[in-house]
Amino acid sequence: VIIGILAAVAIPKLFGMTAKAKASEVGPAAGTWSKMHIAWSTEKDTIGTWSDIGYKPPPLGAFAYNQGGSAVAGQWCAKNVTKLNDCIEGTGSWSGKFPYAPDDDSNDLEQPEMFISGTECPSLTPSFEKIGKKATSGVSCSEAQEPDPTQDP
Repeated sequence: VIIGILAAVAIPKLFGMTAKAKASEVGPAAGTWSKMHIAWSTEKDTIGTWSDIGYKPPPLGAFAYNQGGSAVAGQWCAKNVTKLNDCIEGTGSWSGKFPYAPDDDSNDLEQPEMFISGTECPSLTPSFEKIGKKATSGVSCSEAQEPDPTQDP
């Protein structure tokens, strides 16, 4: 009886920790993109695509990554491709962008705007938006594709 009660308490907590562990890949992936973009844009004084800055998203995992459409410069997006606790598959998106307008002196190429959408998803990665500054809206993740398992990381 005691073992049954302990199991009833421990198993749901284990699933919660497993989901947070899977979701933890998104922070370092965004941080890497942000640092690579800052280094590249500091030298070039403009924003770049993933190809420009040499960024490659992590292979296989709980997320599909894209740059907000067809090679959109200065943007990063991840969409969950698996259920993570109450964050239903495909309902959450984690995004970042470097706002940029040519000939605008207020461009901030050193701090991306970060955003999480999805009702139950932000609690999985509470420090994600601290990678940059919190945005009021995110990048469209509609074209995020699952990574190709045959590609080299």
